[in-house]
Amino acid sequence: MLIHFGIAVLEIKTEAGDSGRIFEAVTTLQISDALKASSDIDVDRKKISFKGEVKNVGEYEAEIDLHKLVKKDVKFIVVAE
Repeated sequence: MLIHFGIAVLEIKTEAGDSGRIFEAVTTLQISDALKASSDIDVDRKKISFKGEVKNVGEYEAEIDLHKLVKKDVKFIVVAE
């Protein structure tokens, strides 16, 4: 786990094919659970959105809506199980 501006770079494990394409969608619930497990930060999954489509293993960003005027980007890495 890497620390980036006080919030960890999260690792999300999922099944993927040989080409790196994931079989199941990464969900905001997985991001919320990973934040809770790694940083003890409890964020409602409804306040998390993805900045792009998550279709392959690799590094992505999610946006957390902390307050009406405050948003935080969190990096996460999708890896094959």
